Amino acid sequence: MSRSPGRALLSLLTALLATLVGLSLVLGSSPALSAAPPEDGEVPTPQPGQSVIWGSIGVQSDQSLLDGATVRAVSAGSDDVVAEDITGDPSEGEATGYFELHVPPGTYDVVIDPSEVAPELAPLTIPENSLQANGGLQFSTLYLSEKSDGPTDGPTDGPTDGPTDDPTDG
Repeated sequence: MSRSPGRALLSLLTALLATLVGLSLVLGSSPALSAAPPEDGEVPTPQPGQSVIWGSIGVQSDQSLLDGATVRAVSAGSDDVVAEDITGDPSEGEATGYFELHVPPGTYDVVIDPSEVAPELAPLTIPENSLQANGGLQFSTLYLSEKSDGPTDGPTDGPTDGPTDDPTDG
């Protein structure tokens, strides 16, 4: 018994759709390692209708470059991750700290998370970067500092001008 042309076309379209869905899951399921950093003065080419955010991540204490940190473009005002990359490229043979994110036009927080490779370093968020189509945003090397364990000069959770629990002699 032979198939009707309509049924054969439906089977072909179903197979094509399954292939496209599979490719999108494979390509979009996890961050890719960065491409090699561009040569000095070169600018990465954004994908059509998109913008590109790129730069390098380093360690402040010794000015070294950091491979393996996660860099995300997050829609400003939400938790929606639009693009993600892992710094560095193993084929380079030495640390580059390079990342490259392709995003649609919009406003993004750039979030750097070194916890997988350097948990002693503090994450960094650069808020509200507005990007136009076919534009770009370059960060020269962003250096991460170690996490602070002690008190800071910032606000506290309790009163700052009232009595304390410290005994006094007066």
